[in-house]
Amino acid sequence: MFVLRTVGYSALLTAIIGALGVGVAWIDRDPVMATGSGLSLAASAILAAFCIGVGRAAPVKAAPPGVRSVLAAFILCLVTPVVFATPAFAVGESMGLAAGLFTAAANLTTTGAPDIGDPVALTGLYWRAALHIMGAAFAVAGGLLLYRFVDVRVVGLRKDLVSDPALVRQAVALGRFGASCVLVLAMAGALVLALMGHGPVESAAAAVAAATTGYLPGTSGVPVGGGAGWTLALLSLIGATSFVVLERLVRSGPGPASLKSVAPEVWIGIGTLLAAALIFMATGLGWERAALLAIGGLTTTGAGLETHNAAAPAAVLVVLALAAVGGSVGSTAGGLKLSRVLTFITGLRRELAAIREPMAAHENDQATIDGSLAAWGHLAALVSIIALTGIGLSLSGIEFSASVEAAAGAVTTVGPAMAAALGPDLSQLPDAAFLTLTVAMIAGRVEVVVLFAALFPRFWRG
Repeated sequence: MFVLRTVGYSALLTAIIGALGVGVAWIDRDPVMATGSGLSLAASAILAAFCIGVGRAAPVKAAPPGVRSVLAAFILCLVTPVVFATPAFAVGESMGLAAGLFTAAANLTTTGAPDIGDPVALTGLYWRAALHIMGAAFAVAGGLLLYRFVDVRVVGLRKDLVSDPALVRQAVALGRFGASCVLVLAMAGALVLALMGHGPVESAAAAVAAATTGYLPGTSGVPVGGGAGWTLALLSLIGATSFVVLERLVRSGPGPASLKSVAPEVWIGIGTLLAAALIFMATGLGWERAALLAIGGLTTTGAGLETHNAAAPAAVLVVLALAAVGGSVGSTAGGLKLSRVLTFITGLRRELAAIREPMAAHENDQATIDGSLAAWGHLAALVSIIALTGIGLSLSGIEFSASVEAAAGAVTTVGPAMAAALGPDLSQLPDAAFLTLTVAMIAGRVEVVVLFAALFPRFWRG
């Protein structure tokens, strides 16, 4: 019943977005988009009423949800809005069903997508922004649950564990806190951009995209550099920061314990940004453009790629490598996360110490070993899903190198990288390519190792 109620609340949020979408379409005098929003509203409202009603009518069990329930709830929480937001795009913007599913997934996973349909229309932009914010809340809550509870244990596919109810409540609370932070950041960013002279709609779209570390079309009027570019870069850096730490700082104020807990990740992030910026500058870019491209890569927004010279594929590869690293756990960014990179470095230092002094006693606690195994498992799963997605795209008729590049952009949730690989207009892609990219984006947001674990029937049995 935990899974059923969770799916019901996810559908309820989609229904609320649909109801507001109908209102926005009515204000915008767009009857076609109003019809699409109405279909999404009706379908998600029916599912929400059924799931919540059945869930509340069932007897409440004292036992907390197990690993399988947490996994199923998180996966279905992402899939449900994707499916039920599809009519808003497929009908409202007159695109195919597969393209509508792809667009819904791209926005809920905060990947963003190149132009399909009419993304700069007011109602279409509203749907994209609303799904970005909803996806940001899921990313914060799910990231905390998966990293602290499922992350290490799922590698061994153990089924005899139950989750900590306090952890589940904390993750949900942090998800709400993350969504609130994103809204506040977006409103503040939109106000700053508007004061710089940009239009209100494009200012709001650009601010929402940056705060959720995503991408929204229709923001081409906001320049990549200058004050506007640095404003968006600051928003994306905050969005890629752990909301666990932000919540702690808001509640208790900055202190040595809070700062000490994130210091290693901060230094790794700063070092990665500096190294990437130097690489970009070596290709002939100015320091400002190089810094903004590096920030766009590490925060998985891909900011700056949409206006970058298409003849410089090396820049796209560096951005994708940065996106594979990603932001912090409990943030809206994609990728492996900085904490896992820190685990790689810790494990490497331990192995080097053992090689230098093979007869000496070295610290080899089980938690460190489990963390290292989990990090390597995530890396292997990330590479595997990118390879499988690239093969799937190439089988649908796309050139192989472009397929791999687009696959990496989808899995690491970098929408502009897909545009750099496949072109700015994806409307001519075959349905098989849309479906392949949809699965890849959801896999990247769910955490690929969790998705692989969910494919094992023995994990769900017993």
